[in-house]
This record gives sequence, C-alpha cells and structure tokens, in this order.
Amino acid sequence: MQKSEYVYQCSRGQTFDSVALELYGNEKYAEQLLEMNPAFAGRFVFEGGETLNVPVLEDTDRTTKAPWL
Repeated sequence: MQKSEYVYQCSRGQTFDSVALELYGNEKYAEQLLEMNPAFAGRFVFEGGETLNVPVLEDTDRTTKAPWL
C-alpha cells in the first residue's frame, strides 16, 4: 500500500468511482482509493464531508494524456 500525500473531501452523492474519475481521469483507480480508505469500504455513496486519503499514482490516464487534450 502506498503512502498518501493528499486528502480529498467528498461531496454528497459521490462514489469511489466518481472520485477516481475526478482525480485520476478514470474510474478504474477506485480500487486504489478503496485500499487507502478501508474504513469507507462498505460505503456506496458518500454523505458529504468524508475525508479520503489519496494515493499518489504515477501511471494514470490523466498523466499520460497528450498535453493539448
């Protein structure tokens, strides 16, 4: 498991998938968010205000996109 250098405060109605899409550009990184936040593993939809530890990932779709996109 990676160390988190960042935190993210969830808004009402967000899910791990939607947070992964917002932060990394792809829902497939929801698994890494879940691994860093096991206390919220049973939560399907956030109520708002939850603070997630955010792993720093080197190889995400957002970092590999062409700079003009």
